[in-house]
Amino acid sequence: MGSYLFNIVLALVLLYEAFILFTKKNGGSDRNFEKYTPESLAKFSPIGGVVLVIIAIYEVIECLHRANILQFLPSDDEGRIPIYISLPVLIGFVIVYLILYYTMLKKKDDYVDPKKGGNSSTPSKSDEDEEY
Repeated sequence: MGSYLFNIVLALVLLYEAFILFTKKNGGSDRNFEKYTPESLAKFSPIGGVVLVIIAIYEVIECLHRANILQFLPSDDEGRIPIYISLPVLIGFVIVYLILYYTMLKKKDDYVDPKKGGNSSTPSKSDEDEEY
């Protein structure tokens, strides 16, 4: 029963995150408004939401398969989907989500990462008078 509960909670959390992506168009966090351009957030949010919904549907299918309600995938002795089927599917969806996250979201031009302490790509000039 504990594994059913974990999969159900995981599916609900994924559906909640997909709902937030669809409605707020924030890329999953309100802090992303400071970091990324609104256009890239608007492009990423629906696509990221669809990926999360697909993962949630997979979790529901796994729960139904384990409860012997839906039997169209091969199963082991305990009624679970074998790891050689389930693990590549989940890792594939996570990789697709991460690729989309890092390729679709564009940082704002004026964004300064507080961890780095500033924009280190421009050389600092201590004396402006030397540029004659």
